[in-house]
Amino acid sequence: MTILNYNFQGPYSLDGLEKIQNVSGVYVVTCTDIFGKSLLLDVGESGELRERLKKHDRMECWKKHCKSSIQVYVHYTIGMREDERKKIEQRIRSSYKLPCGER
Repeated sequence: MTILNYNFQGPYSLDGLEKIQNVSGVYVVTCTDIFGKSLLLDVGESGELRERLKKHDRMECWKKHCKSSIQVYVHYTIGMREDERKKIEQRIRSSYKLPCGER
């Protein structure tokens, strides 16, 4: 999946988070509706993607806004500083109306 010229790997289900590397990156959470269209629910960044996603504090919000399939996509940013990851996150957040994780 490509979002704002960033390539994201996936999709990963919430049951398949072990497949995600535990390195730095940006993630997007989507919901696939009954027509097969992916709707963005949330975006974030972490220095340890897998651990962040497994224990995410907004997971209940994702489930509230998605009655079908929740999927996660990741953009690995190994070697990138936190402030650079946050810029990617904010760029995506400001370009889409996301129901979870408003800042």
